Amino acid sequence: GWPPEPAFSLTPEEESVEVLFCREGEASLKLAAGQRVSLGPGQVLFLTGRDAGSLCRFSPEYFRGILVWEKIGDILAALTALCPGLAEGPSPKGHGGMAADAALWCGSMFHTLDRLPAQKQGNYCAIKVLELLYLIHGSKASDGQRKETGYYDPAQLQAVQGAHDYMLEHLEEPLTIPQLAARFHLSGTMLKTCFRQIYGQPIHRYLLEQRMIKAAKLLSETQMTVLQVAEAVGYGSASQFSVTFKARYQMSPAQYRRAARKMSVSVQFCPKQNEKSP
Repeated sequence: GWPPEPAFSLTPEEESVEVLFCREGEASLKLAAGQRVSLGPGQVLFLTGRDAGSLCRFSPEYFRGILVWEKIGDILAALTALCPGLAEGPSPKGHGGMAADAALWCGSMFHTLDRLPAQKQGNYCAIKVLELLYLIHGSKASDGQRKETGYYDPAQLQAVQGAHDYMLEHLEEPLTIPQLAARFHLSGTMLKTCFRQIYGQPIHRYLLEQRMIKAAKLLSETQMTVLQVAEAVGYGSASQFSVTFKARYQMSPAQYRRAARKMSVSVQFCPKQNEKSP
């Protein structure tokens, strides 16, 4: 895990790929080309050498995750050995600067990782990178690997950024794309496509992540009831909120609160070593 830090550069080598698995917290990545990618719990970030110079920031809360570095050549060789012809399609280079949503998959991975001895965790993570690339390759082949591109003038970019900021300030409200588009004088299609190009995610997914991140923070740092937390992030019922929260964090709100408090106590209780007298 990492405590909050200023932005730092991620600079993988030209023929390498870095894979960041997020377990808790949030990271925001600004690529050298200007694209922004957000990473939340249960997501995986792929960054290749061609995206060198990217800046990464962690959220104010504690970030927990695993960073795996691999050579692209080794990955392709392993994929080809496992499934001949697989590497002829999109390679890991095609995933640079992309956050993949794999909440349940990540939950299983971290659960297993916690049970392995330290000397075996590195090899296990490398295997999971190959597995995830295999799964992503299959999904990309099925959906044609769509990717929105386009030009947006400064006024449109400013409007979409305004919609983004408004969302973060009003997470408790029942926000909709038509409502946001009308408020910022955009078409719904323009808002959706431009938002995804700027922030690297569909607007609905991004909104869900921000709500879950805020909910986790409230559960960890306040005495609010689960219903009060649910209402603070736009849910009308505690049951609906709990289902969504558990899908994201692999534990119920009450379980998350207990785990967060237990972690907080363990961090605060750190006996100092006795200093030797000179």
